[in-house]
Amino acid sequence: MGPLVSSHETADAQVTTSPTRLYGVVVGVTAADVANKIELKDGTTSGTVLFTVDIGHLSLGPVVVNFPSGTYIRFGTKMYLDVYGAVDAVTLMYQT
Repeated sequence: MGPLVSSHETADAQVTTSPTRLYGVVVGVTAADVANKIELKDGTTSGTVLFTVDIGHLSLGPVVVNFPSGTYIRFGTKMYLDVYGAVDAVTLMYQT
């Protein structure tokens, strides 16, 4: 595994192309919408969902999701991001 890096995405995206450890997420939300959420999948768009952030319809602004020290979510092949609702930006902190 290499150094900790980040990626800023504004839509559905193939974030990495190799096994990945996710350490934290910041989600930008522009409007209250019941559909506001992100899903992170192992693989591609049809991969297994490993992590969901269901922001809810009352959230605006940045939503920060940090993991406890020394913990992470491991994507065995690669990491894919799906965004829903009024999510307009996602920053992911990870290691490949």
